[in-house]
Amino acid sequence: MANGRSQGYRAMSPANGLQVILKWGTTVGQGFFENVLHCGSLDATVDQALADALLLAWSDAFTSTDWHLAISDDVSLAQLSVKDISIEDGAEFITVGVTNGSSSADNLPAQTAAVISVHSTHGGRRGRGRIYTAGYTEAQNTPAGGLEGSVVTAVLEGWNTMFASWTDLQVAMGVFSRADDEVYPLASITMDGTWDTQRRRVS
Repeated sequence: MANGRSQGYRAMSPANGLQVILKWGTTVGQGFFENVLHCGSLDATVDQALADALLLAWSDAFTSTDWHLAISDDVSLAQLSVKDISIEDGAEFITVGVTNGSSSADNLPAQTAAVISVHSTHGGRRGRGRIYTAGYTEAQNTPAGGLEGSVVTAVLEGWNTMFASWTDLQVAMGVFSRADDEVYPLASITMDGTWDTQRRRVS
């Protein structure tokens, strides 16, 4: 659903639940940040082939839209993992990527993030989530210190394209409610034109 893992996380087993982690890296292979996403399995077999296909869909969406133009050429799509969380100790499958962003401008501070608001088909706070995205450069920053409108459009198009491709693979993006122990299906994603801060990073 969002970047990072909550403190005090309780093990849950939502029916048909999947956890997909997108790990972004730098050109020297170090961890930069990760997106921990929760999805519903429509009829997917969780195995290495699925992990490979999800990564390919991520890479294709990144390069076929203008999403890659917003991300520093120092930042790469480093790794994807998928895990069946509908059962205890479900197997996790990992695959490695190499695709880099395309912006050669100076990097913004590492904690600078653009936040995607995730809206599910379930009303209320339990049906909403956030995805923190980073890796941007000065080229995406307006003179007033905001986020360029064209970047908002490009990033949303990229994520929507990826989610649509995942649905074709029987993996449907959603919002995980720990209170309800359920992954609610995605309805839409939005992003405003302001920067946010995400200080937590993976090592």
